[in-house]
Amino acid sequence: MKRVLVGLLLLNLVLFGYAHFVAEPGPAAPAAEPPAPIPRLALLSELKAPPGPGCLSIGPFAEHGLAAQAGSWLHGTHHTSRERSAEADAPATYWVALTTKTLQQAARISMRLKAASVADVEVAPPGANQTDATVSFGIYSDRDRAERRVTDLRRLGVNALITEQQHKLTQWWLDVVLRAGDPPLDAGALHKAVPGAAAAAVIPCPATAAPALPTPAAPAAGPAAAPPAADPSSPGPAPAKLPGAPA
Repeated sequence: MKRVLVGLLLLNLVLFGYAHFVAEPGPAAPAAEPPAPIPRLALLSELKAPPGPGCLSIGPFAEHGLAAQAGSWLHGTHHTSRERSAEADAPATYWVALTTKTLQQAARISMRLKAASVADVEVAPPGANQTDATVSFGIYSDRDRAERRVTDLRRLGVNALITEQQHKLTQWWLDVVLRAGDPPLDAGALHKAVPGAAAAAVIPCPATAAPALPTPAAPAAGPAAAPPAADPSSPGPAPAKLPGAPA
């Protein structure tokens, strides 16, 4: 056993000496290239629109007064803007209500629910030449809340329905025409000057709203060239032939 241990020790010494003094070192592994720097995302307030020519839209503004303030600021920076309004989709609302055949039925349901301490119950009478009445249980901006309201009413024996209501809102935009030589449009400076415009974006004008850029005038036409003078040596036109004259 002792001889085996001595043999293993001698073998390890031989391998160690070969690896460090005899064997040629292999090529060194190339150093890893440093990772490319990640570009920093620029905020909208840091962007500057390039100089013209072109057309840029600033907005939307939820209030007309904000658009007017932004327009005044643009005028002070020597930019001409044109105001326009556009309709956009507003968040939907959800109306929880129940229709009854008569006003008396609606009134009974309302009184029973109010006696059970149910809040936000309103009765809408029938319209002209109609008999159907409506019991309203509220309008909600979130559908989940409307559905919870319907579930609570069903426990009280009222089968209300949800009606989704679509809405439109008016937004205002400023279309800015940039001509050659105009200074760049600084959106960040606009946001600082008009704090309420911080959410406004700068985008290219839509095709239907972009004002026509002025086109260079065509060069004025020179005077018309005079017809060439007649050559006196050439024969003139033949006289007209009279009827009945000999050929």
